[in-house]
Amino acid sequence: MHVTRVELEDIKSYERAEFTFERGTTAIVGRNGAGKTTILEAIAWALFDVLDYRKEDFLRRGAKRGSVSVTFESDVDERQYTVHRDTGQRYYVHDPVLNLRLAEGKTDVTAFVHQHLGIEPGTDLKALFRSAIGVPQGSFTAEFLLAPGPRKAAFDRLLKVEEYRESAERLRDTINLIRDRAGEVRERIASVEGQLARYDELIEEHRVASERTGELEQALAALHREADERAEVVSLLDQAERLVRDTSALASRLAIEQSGSERRLAELRNERERAEQALARQRATEADYQAHSTALEHLRELEAERSERDQLRTEAERTAREVMAAESRARQVEEARSRAEGARLTLLELAHEIREQEELERERERLRDLRARSLAARERLVRFDAELENLRLQHKEIRERIKHAEASCGAQTRVEQLESDRIDIETTLSRTSEAATSHKHLLNQRREIVRDAERLRRIVTTLEKEIADLAGFSAKAAEVAQLETRERELSEQLAHLRAEISRDQRMRAEVKGGLCPILSERCLNIGEGQTLESYFADHLATNSAQLNHLEKQHTNLGVATRAAREAEKHSSRIESTQTQLANEHQLLMEREAALARLDQEIAALPDVSPKRLQALKMQLFGTDGELKTAREAVLRYAELEPLKRRLREIETEGKRKKEEHADTAAAANVIASLEQEIADVEGRLRKLNDPRGRAAALRAEAEREAFLEVEAQAARDALNTLSNQSQALEKGLERFAGLDTRWAEASAIRDRTSGAYREHLTSAALAATLPTRQAEVARAEHEAERTAREAAKARRAFESAAASYDSEQHATERGGLAFVRERAAAAGAQLDNARERSEALRADLARLEEVRLSLRDEFRAKERLETLHEATDFVRDILKQAGPLVTESYLYNISIEANQLFREITGEAGRALRWSRDYEIMLEEGGYERSFINLSGGEQMTAALSIRLALLKQLSDIRVAFFDEPTVNMDAERRERLAQQIGQVRHFDQLFVISHDDAFEETVDHVIFVEGQKDEGEMMSAEG
Repeated sequence: MHVTRVELEDIKSYERAEFTFERGTTAIVGRNGAGKTTILEAIAWALFDVLDYRKEDFLRRGAKRGSVSVTFESDVDERQYTVHRDTGQRYYVHDPVLNLRLAEGKTDVTAFVHQHLGIEPGTDLKALFRSAIGVPQGSFTAEFLLAPGPRKAAFDRLLKVEEYRESAERLRDTINLIRDRAGEVRERIASVEGQLARYDELIEEHRVASERTGELEQALAALHREADERAEVVSLLDQAERLVRDTSALASRLAIEQSGSERRLAELRNERERAEQALARQRATEADYQAHSTALEHLRELEAERSERDQLRTEAERTAREVMAAESRARQVEEARSRAEGARLTLLELAHEIREQEELERERERLRDLRARSLAARERLVRFDAELENLRLQHKEIRERIKHAEASCGAQTRVEQLESDRIDIETTLSRTSEAATSHKHLLNQRREIVRDAERLRRIVTTLEKEIADLAGFSAKAAEVAQLETRERELSEQLAHLRAEISRDQRMRAEVKGGLCPILSERCLNIGEGQTLESYFADHLATNSAQLNHLEKQHTNLGVATRAAREAEKHSSRIESTQTQLANEHQLLMEREAALARLDQEIAALPDVSPKRLQALKMQLFGTDGELKTAREAVLRYAELEPLKRRLREIETEGKRKKEEHADTAAAANVIASLEQEIADVEGRLRKLNDPRGRAAALRAEAEREAFLEVEAQAARDALNTLSNQSQALEKGLERFAGLDTRWAEASAIRDRTSGAYREHLTSAALAATLPTRQAEVARAEHEAERTAREAAKARRAFESAAASYDSEQHATERGGLAFVRERAAAAGAQLDNARERSEALRADLARLEEVRLSLRDEFRAKERLETLHEATDFVRDILKQAGPLVTESYLYNISIEANQLFREITGEAGRALRWSRDYEIMLEEGGYERSFINLSGGEQMTAALSIRLALLKQLSDIRVAFFDEPTVNMDAERRERLAQQIGQVRHFDQLFVISHDDAFEETVDHVIFVEGQKDEGEMMSAEG
């Protein structure tokens, strides 16, 4: 991976700043206090969760919240991601391409960063950063100058040495847990064996229930067949009945219509006569009209009294219902109290049987425990046999290893010779690889510049096309003001027309018979043959047509206005797009010039033969293989004495195991007698028939006796209270005794005069309907003749249908069908009960079968747990022994990688760098070794740099490192030499050097200058 951009906001001395980085070596330079180290701290905080002081001290002075955004390109999928973190609670990973948050919160973000940085599981990320990725200022060589004890503590955590010892200690808890789980399994086995006691009884009950279900199914099928036959006969009779009913209904309906037509004709004739006499009747009914009005007023006064009386009646009825419910509740509570008293007496009779059951159960548990111990002894016996066989195999294997170790006596001399040969080959390969690496590095830079140039060309082409498209929007943008003015005018006209249409609709609704809605007289402004309704209708149609026309214009104008506004937005972007195009042109020219310079550098490099490199690598590979074999022989020879000690230990342990085997065999021979005693105890328990279970149900009921006594008294008290309330309500209803009489008198007057009242109101309107009534009489005479013909035809059809239908036979068949269906329903209910019983028994059998299977699983689980216990104990011993070997492997690989880096940086193949077991750096030259403290300052810095970079390559896939002020306290010559050495480091994507001098400006790939700020609140600036 490599970091591409860092953004800071209100962080330390930065108000707002952004830095972009490329692959290769980058120097971040500036004066002291300019904020160079802040960039490293921001990356460490966002990616590695490392901050050596409080977040409040990381904030810019006076700010409430600061934030850091670090963008990096992952080597996992070659995509860019941004990690954002602020001094509040926000911490997330953002995908700029998808515009999504991929992880939020410290836990998820840390897991995401671990994955994309390629860090090995279990690595301490903070320790890795402080020791290899971003060593703090002034401490680059400090850890290597410590005494052996503190130095070992510093690097043990990073190399995960203590994890093996801690893992072995944690396995102690696992062993205890496995032992506890095995005990739980043994308890479950004993419980399952008790549940399987009724298995054979349930099988017989299930067989009987299945046979009963089959018999009921056959009987139910026969009843269903008989019901279907009877249903067909009843269906035919139902059709005949429906035909009779339908023809009867049609005849009745037509007879009613005929009668209605005749009655309608008579009524119309009477109405015609009543219309002629309407005026006379109006005058004649004046007295009744007044009496009716007076009666209505009196009834309204009496309504209030009726409402109060009805409310009292409702309350009295509700109280009566509550009295009945209270009486029922009192009876139920008294019955429950009697049952509780009976349960208490039964409990006293079961006490002796319960004591006997508990004694038998304790005896059964004791016997089961003894049997479990005997079974465990039998299993231990098998394990002892396996352990003795294993010890025999180990004894044979160790004797063979001792022979091989004795044969490796002279391996150390061979290792020294091979190491000397390997150094010579490495020197030659290093010089050849350096030229090839430079060529590859330049080619990688060229490919990146070519990709960047192609991207810039595409951007330039896109911007030129966008400018051409934006030029066409200028003409449309000029029409915005004119279109908006016209749109406002149309909106005002539409509002005016809608108001007129609403007014016309309202006036049209108020017009009745041509009368003016204001004066209630005929309007004199209406012409001959025209009414007010037609006048408003014509006016409304004209306005509606004009409204539709204006709405279409307004819609079209709105579309044109939106298009003009959109064109105005586009035309405003022309100037910014042109500026961007000029900038991209300038960047493209710079990339093309850099590409030309790189082509010249590549052409000047000498030709490197891949065959020569491959031959040297194969020679080095062969030497490494021989060296590895020789070192393994040295290690085998070093194991000679420990193997002899282990052989003696195995012989001693074998003798002890044989003695334990004899003791365990004696304890495993009493299982048969224990099982017979357990069977006897379980038989006696079955005879008792679980008195404790029966007593549990009775005890719950007996304990409620005192509570039910109190509840019975409360029910009696509630009943007395409700009875008193009912009597009080009956007395309250007595004062309304004469209300119905007064209401009846007023109602009689209202009913007697209601006809005259209505006739008085309708007389005026009825007199004006005489011409209409005459026309209706003529139409009614024609309708009466038609209905008379249709009624006669319907009567003949009914008589024919009734002659072919027998109602007595229909009733007989219906009764038979109902009887058969009742029998079928009863048989179905019996079948459902039988099926439920069968299903319940089947479920019990299935459950017991699962219990039987689980018993086998429990036995297997017990065996598995015991095997797991042995394996875990073995792994714990292996972990104790593996820690030193893993540390030695790490040191060997890191030493090889650091030696290669040291030679690349210094260009001196005659010296070899080694990292010892106590983390001491040793430099070999001319056959002599010098410790780290005896090296010069430049040698110490280079050696520490090589070890830290090798650590980083070994423990992760991170190819990024930061050097914070590596030249501190160095003179000019040493600073220049170190700068040259860091510039020669290869195999890393990015190296950052933070310095306040110019020693690195000529030896690195990129330089970023960081300038301080003059006044508080001024923005920082950065240039590269």
